[in-house]
Parts: sequence; structure tokens; C-alpha cells
Amino acid sequence: MKSAEKGCMSNYQKSTIGKRDVFGGASLTAAFTYTLLTYSKSLDESDFLKAFLSDAHISIYAGILTYVFTFILSLVSFELSLKLLDWKYNRKIRCLKKLMSQTTNPKVIKSIELKIDNLVHEASKEAVGKQFK
Repeated sequence: MKSAEKGCMSNYQKSTIGKRDVFGGASLTAAFTYTLLTYSKSLDESDFLKAFLSDAHISIYAGILTYVFTFILSLVSFELSLKLLDWKYNRKIRCLKKLMSQTTNPKVIKSIELKIDNLVHEASKEAVGKQFK
């Protein structure tokens, strides 16, 4: 393995299931089970869905719904965190560029450019860190 690949792999942290994940999944499963059970009891015996909403099937459906719902929530959370990260750093960079446009001193301009470069580097590290959490 090349040294660059090792460096990238060292940033990757194996995901673990925590108490928060278990309680969140359990509460979602309970809510889906309750909803499906309530809905199945309101169906007439002649309804087409009655055969598919038996007590044996409801737990399977609730598990599948929990998995899909959790996956969608994690994607939304990830996208939202990246949007907030983008907003935070772009705001700082716009501010620095505005300051840079108001001066003619080459030392100050060089200093501001260095700060912008550091901000871009910091933002990229933070974005990659979010990807591997």
C-alpha cells in the first residue's frame, strides 16, 4: 500500500453502533409497528392488504421501514452538515477578499491570501473528516 493510501485510510474510522443509534432505531421500529398494527386493525376482512398486514409480517415491514428511514435521515444530515460547512467557510473567505480589495499594501495582501489558503485547507480537512465519520 502506498504512503498516500495509508494516510487516507488512517483517517477512516470504523463506524460503531452506539446507544443513541440503538434507542433511535428501537423507537422508530416501535412507532412503525404501532402505526402498521393500528392500520391493519382498521381494515375489513375483504381488503386486499389484510393478508399482507398480518402480525407476522408487520415486524418485518417495521424493520425495513426503520432501515430506510434511518438511511434517508443520515443522508439528509450529511448533506446539511456539508452545506453548513460551505456556508461557514465561504462567509469567512468573502470577508477576507473584501478586506483584500480595500488595501494596496502587498504585505497585507500576501497575509490575507495566506489566511484564505489556510481556510481552504482547513475546510477541506473538515469536509473529508465528515465523510469518514
